[in-house]
Amino acid sequence: MRFLADYLAEYIVNKKHLKEGQFEIYRFGFLVAFELIICILSSMLIAILLAAFFEYLYVLVVLFTLRFYFGGFHFQHFFSCFILSTFVLDFPLVIMDYFVFHQIIYIILFLSCIFALFLGVRLSEHSDFKSVRENLFFLKKRRIIIIVITLLNTYFLIFKIEKYLFLSIFCILIVAVSLFIKIFLKRKSWRYVNFQLFLFNLIMHGDIM
Repeated sequence: MRFLADYLAEYIVNKKHLKEGQFEIYRFGFLVAFELIICILSSMLIAILLAAFFEYLYVLVVLFTLRFYFGGFHFQHFFSCFILSTFVLDFPLVIMDYFVFHQIIYIILFLSCIFALFLGVRLSEHSDFKSVRENLFFLKKRRIIIIVITLLNTYFLIFKIEKYLFLSIFCILIVAVSLFIKIFLKRKSWRYVNFQLFLFNLIMHGDIM
């Protein structure tokens, strides 16, 4: 896969006479695309074997949309990302028939997950250093996404389509948890870096200034 990404990136850079620095950009883009395709095809095959293709499509669209506009934790290695992504896409299809609640419970779970999601975004924005314009853009998109998901869940609630209610809640919960993991790891790394700077200044200058 890396060989193919290198070949395609080199071919485009040479054909379009681009700068050498563009090679890494194209290479990374092809790698991400290949990894995404492999993950989707693998998880889709499992969903077909589970006879839950349409439920899989719903999870795929909702989860990827939430991840794109709300963010979350990303693995740096393909294998780890592939295993976890496949698990997250297919696991709810396995358990959705075993989690049937009263409608009030669905509403409470949905609102709780929405609250956790926006709390995670709020905390994450303090560490991502996005511009005000970017934050406003993503805030607008996030509100639209949540409104659409809420309308869909209202429809599912009225017509008692419990499995899709569960899948919606699962997707929101996964993204919220992913955000909190990202925040925790980033703050942990910052503390480590600050501690190293503290030791460096203490050794070099005898103080922490």
